[in-house]
Amino acid sequence: MTRLVLDTKPTGGTVRMGVISELGVSMRSGLVAIHGHGRKTPRFVLVEGPTGLSAFEPAGTSVALAKIEALCPELLTEFRSGGGDIGDH
Repeated sequence: MTRLVLDTKPTGGTVRMGVISELGVSMRSGLVAIHGHGRKTPRFVLVEGPTGLSAFEPAGTSVALAKIEALCPELLTEFRSGGGDIGDH
């Protein structure tokens, strides 16, 4: 199972940043134990400042907002409305 989540951290000043990450969880059962594995992988970095909203891949490559909008419109809306702060979930 995987899903995308949004985390933001107040940075102060006129810039706000967020990260859209992919969460993955897998479970497997054996004869005497259950094995679980989880991971959280950053997919996009969002930066909102005086000139507007920009998005990047973790390596720094610019990403069109339309790509994120197509993939997870609810998370982009949440970021734009000021949600997603770490600890809200």
